[in-house]
Amino acid sequence: PRSTLFPYTTLFRSIQHQWPAIKSSCAAILHAGWPVGLGVASEMSANTMLAMFVGASGVAQMSVHQLCQSIELLTFMPSLAMSQTVSVRVAYFHGKGEHERSKIVHHVAMVFIFLVALAEVATILLFHDPIYRASMSDTGVVSARFDGGLYDMFLVVCAVVVFDGLQATSSGALRGKLDMKIPMLMAVTSYWIVGFLFAMVLAHLTPQPV
Repeated sequence: PRSTLFPYTTLFRSIQHQWPAIKSSCAAILHAGWPVGLGVASEMSANTMLAMFVGASGVAQMSVHQLCQSIELLTFMPSLAMSQTVSVRVAYFHGKGEHERSKIVHHVAMVFIFLVALAEVATILLFHDPIYRASMSDTGVVSARFDGGLYDMFLVVCAVVVFDGLQATSSGALRGKLDMKIPMLMAVTSYWIVGFLFAMVLAHLTPQPV
């Protein structure tokens, strides 16, 4: 009956009338979004592959890797929040044509997240031993495998905390300007060509492959 098909007919006519605008909006979203998606996919896939290789090295190595990964993800939350915030604010001022104010937002965000990262680094270094003992149920196995301490691994985590926070904030600012193709290329190159290959080489050259 016509009464049953009326809502669908009305919806179809509405979509048909607005199709050029819908098509243009979808194209703009895809154009801005695919570099972001590919960059994030590069990061996630590289981390997943590294975890699989670390798991094949032994229980102690996998335990330490998971601990360091958990600490880094926890400390990354302020950086993630700042990345999203700066993306919105930079997009707002960039859209209004106030480019100087968008630069100020970016610079303030970078300084702020750098200070936050330093505070996180200080916390990790001061409390690395309690964190380690609270996170591991069998510290004897891990300590024996890593000569009694994991301070060097925590130093690596601290470096990642600082630089990951800075790059996430910068990426957020660039997303606000819809400028993500160069960061996407850098992400693919850094994670797969540089990071993954160097990790594999160092894992075989060092006596403690983590």
